[in-house]
Amino acid sequence: TVQVTNALGCVAHDTIHIDVAGTAPVANFETGNLCRTYPVTFTNTSLALDGAEIESVLWNFNEQSTATTTHANYAFAQAGEVAVTLTVNTNQGCTNDTTQTLRIHELPVSQFMPLQVCEGATLQLQNHSQSTDGEITAYAWQIADQWYNTAQPQHTFATAGSTFVQMVSRTEHNCPDTLETYITVKPAPVAAFSYDTICMG
Repeated sequence: TVQVTNALGCVAHDTIHIDVAGTAPVANFETGNLCRTYPVTFTNTSLALDGAEIESVLWNFNEQSTATTTHANYAFAQAGEVAVTLTVNTNQGCTNDTTQTLRIHELPVSQFMPLQVCEGATLQLQNHSQSTDGEITAYAWQIADQWYNTAQPQHTFATAGSTFVQMVSRTEHNCPDTLETYITVKPAPVAAFSYDTICMG
């Protein structure tokens, strides 16, 4: 009810009846790993109250893309801060939204040396991986059919030819970079000599 009194002392009343359709839902979501170019998992944890049901949702990923699924996956092309908004609507016509500012982390760069060895050599690979966004905290290697989880594995290259190597570096933000390449294993030389029979004097 609204009451208004003018300068002459005249009073006017007006009453408006408002029907409350329901209670606004609680909009909320959780995320998985936040790594550039890798799909981020968005888990909708919103709640509908007072017997209502969530009827539809709308995701807005940094004003670049949208989705209408209950849960979503989206890969961000660039590292840095992004804003993600989730809007939730109930079957009672009530709506609510929430926005989270997230930091998308840069990937490390996996590198190692050398890419050429000799047959039969036992060599410790030199790790030259780098990260501009947090410490590198884990490594995983596959060299031929052998697996290692140290920063600089030691391996014996028993056979000449090309040996497959996969190296995965992972930062403290659980962001990985995978390098797949081949090491050239050169054939070992064959030691041999010949001699002639000689006579003293």
